[in-house]
Amino acid sequence: MKILVMKKYNLLLLILFAPLWAISQDIIIAKNGSYLNCKIIKEDSSKVFYETKVKNRLVAGSMNMSEVKKIIYPKVPNEKTKSENELGLTVGFLQGGGSLIGADLEMLFPNSIGIQFGLGIAGYGCAFNVHLKKTIRSSFLSLQYLHQGIGDSFSQSLIGPAFVYRGNKWLTAQLGFGIVQNRGSAYPVKNNYSPLMLTYAFGAYLPL
Repeated sequence: MKILVMKKYNLLLLILFAPLWAISQDIIIAKNGSYLNCKIIKEDSSKVFYETKVKNRLVAGSMNMSEVKKIIYPKVPNEKTKSENELGLTVGFLQGGGSLIGADLEMLFPNSIGIQFGLGIAGYGCAFNVHLKKTIRSSFLSLQYLHQGIGDSFSQSLIGPAFVYRGNKWLTAQLGFGIVQNRGSAYPVKNNYSPLMLTYAFGAYLPL
């Protein structure tokens, strides 16, 4: 009677966890054309270690990497893949084209290239970014266009490079320089101004 109860208990566990096993299955494709449905435990440069089902029992095994052609991992629902673009929103002082208070929206592509557009009080701008890592949270080099002021409040427009630091959580700050393209009536100095300007900004960013 005890053996029968244990068998029923094991069968119930199998029924409960079978869907989870099916969703989390990995596939190892060998160079000889065969493939193995399994769950990858770990892998290194020489071997891949896995668990697979044999007659409804989990059996541990391994395969030499020299025999492996490809390993396919399942896509987890709602998880971003490396092929998906990322968005990031930055808000702060002198963001949005050098505005007093502004915001920049950036789209990061899988090749670590980002395109950015900004708007604020009162100004606008855009930038071409090259990230140091393949994530929106990484620091980057930026080629920026800044347009400070609009209409009668137009002060100046600049083009130049900057280094933008991004912390692991939310902090962002940047430092660079810009070459003056145009100056407007709102620029405070009329004579003896330098065509080269220091640019900086700081604020907070949020991955979207």
